[in-house]
Amino acid sequence: MSNIRCGLWGARADNSGLGTLTWEFYKHIQPDKTMIADISQSNGKENFLDRYPANTPLFQLVPDEELMREFLKDLDVVYVAENPYNYDFFRVAREMGVKTILHYMYEFLDYFEHPEYPLPDVLLAPSTWHLEKVKEKFGKDCLVDYIPVPVNREVIARRKIKKARTFVHIAGYDLYEDRNGTQIMIDAIPYITQKAKIVIYTQHPLGEDVTKLLQNFKHVTIIEKNVTNYWELYQTGDVMVMPRRYGGLCLPLNEAMAAGMIPIMPNIDPQVQFLHNQTLTPVRGRKPLPAKAPGIFAYDIDPQSLAYHIDLLFVGDHGKIESLSDYSDSYAQVISWDSLKDFYLALFENILK
Repeated sequence: MSNIRCGLWGARADNSGLGTLTWEFYKHIQPDKTMIADISQSNGKENFLDRYPANTPLFQLVPDEELMREFLKDLDVVYVAENPYNYDFFRVAREMGVKTILHYMYEFLDYFEHPEYPLPDVLLAPSTWHLEKVKEKFGKDCLVDYIPVPVNREVIARRKIKKARTFVHIAGYDLYEDRNGTQIMIDAIPYITQKAKIVIYTQHPLGEDVTKLLQNFKHVTIIEKNVTNYWELYQTGDVMVMPRRYGGLCLPLNEAMAAGMIPIMPNIDPQVQFLHNQTLTPVRGRKPLPAKAPGIFAYDIDPQSLAYHIDLLFVGDHGKIESLSDYSDSYAQVISWDSLKDFYLALFENILK
């Protein structure tokens, strides 16, 4: 990275999306300094601190200005994912002549509610979802750019998939308004007519009612486990079923496609822009979603439509399934670290000119 001194602020060491994102950024960019954000006191998630060197410093909950200043010394640019944990970080960095990049998540973009918060030098979008709104609102005060979050194809092995037999859903943690569409997935199961194997990975209990319901379906497996290494989720399975109700960046989608898995997702933005049309399920309605940023809707898929889509892929001929798997592989290569790392390095260089 030539002579640019880069920092990673607020790296997470838990098994969240931000944990994966920041860990992979650390591994591929190799920043000169890293600061871990330990928020386990508030979210109860286990930390895996051995993902970073033993001497990596951390803060808990909210960092103070003294810590921020110490971290910012001798750096040129700092990358932050979603949240600086204290927005004064951007003010202090500007005072010290350090450029900052916030890889924001639109639904959690605090600046709509708090325009008084100091801005970074770059608001970096992880997807095209509502990108124009952010440019219109903040583009006069900072650079608004877009680079996808890369996927690590070295840890996720691409598999040749010729039959759609095992359908995987990742529920993850209990998310606001059932973001991953887990209830839609559960409601679809009784309508599936083919002998598809269904695997649901979850990091939270799905409840007694769900457990009792799914006991009647012997082809359904619920794995309630905090998998240590996220790539283990993609070592088996042919199709990733993600009836995701809202959101821009979807790491499980990218990771599943890196494994050659075929996605099933709602026919909505942003994935409508890059997924194969045979992997998109029509939506039946939407409702406004109270969030930090405006214009967000939560969408629904009819469970019977989702079941029908699963059935269609199950009976799909080998050539069609293999072609859709190849499509996943091609897209994953476009957004791989091999393809995108230079875009990040170029951004660092450009904002320092």
